Amino acid sequence: MIALRFTGHTRDDIDGFHAAVADVPGVLAAFHVTGENDFLVHVCTQSPDALRDIVLDHLAVLPGVVHAETSLIYERIRGSRPLG
Repeated sequence: MIALRFTGHTRDDIDGFHAAVADVPGVLAAFHVTGENDFLVHVCTQSPDALRDIVLDHLAVLPGVVHAETSLIYERIRGSRPLG
């Protein structure tokens, strides 16, 4: 998971990010969130080096992105009681 923070919240930067993020290799989903970070990007890579390359070559270079922080997901636990 990659958390991204933007310098501001300009429509051009956010719209440009929307247009670019889906085409980044390895991106499974992107979430526009509240709080300290602006987006969480869920990626799947073959190695930590590949994760670094996604950040440096594709995400950190996008207009408006000022900070990127990666978190490795060790395990996924599904909820057993969804709201319904």
